Amino acid sequence: MYKLKLAITPVIIAAFCLLTASGPGAAAADATLAQLAARADVIALVRVMETDYEKIRSFPSSGWALLKVLIPYKGVARDDILEVTEKGLRDSACYYPELGVWQFEGDRFLVFLRAGDKDTYRGNAPGCRIPVLVTQDNSYAIRAPLPGLTLDPDRVIDVEYADPAAYVDAGDFTRAQIRELEQVYLARPVEDRDPFAPPQKKYVYTQGIPLSQLRDMLQLDATSPE
Repeated sequence: MYKLKLAITPVIIAAFCLLTASGPGAAAADATLAQLAARADVIALVRVMETDYEKIRSFPSSGWALLKVLIPYKGVARDDILEVTEKGLRDSACYYPELGVWQFEGDRFLVFLRAGDKDTYRGNAPGCRIPVLVTQDNSYAIRAPLPGLTLDPDRVIDVEYADPAAYVDAGDFTRAQIRELEQVYLARPVEDRDPFAPPQKKYVYTQGIPLSQLRDMLQLDATSPE
């Protein structure tokens, strides 16, 4: 394992926290899904199986993640296991959330990856992972909106999510982060229905694009890897 020694300011830490916990992943600035697809060697819906990261102040700085392919779109097959290795905090680094103590399955993402060394993969600059959530009707939806990623507004619909990853514990968020949740990500506050649970400030995402529309949005027939 490599250790990267950086001086990380509180501002950078807060921004990285929001990015990984409730933000758009490593979505590219003003990129479309078709543009991400054109640069990627691998496109797939994956589930995070395991992570092993070196950390700086609780944030990953290098290491690897194992991803299981649920739905392949380009370059891989169903049930393939992908190892994504990363180092540093550059924009193209592709880190994944660790499984919680009581979490039996990892979060799901639509990933855009480039081939790396020795059968490994790396983040595809300028994008690498987009949150995909389970809905109440047991289907998948790409979480929307995703600031920095251009999505067709005509495809975005109201969605009732059943996925735990659709909920954000905002108890430690600043007022600016709360405003961002409400105004940018269009999340709404929810009440914790467990009378024995400590009071928490929770938000849930409310919009998305059905995954059934993804192949058309990727325009794979018109693109090829660089």
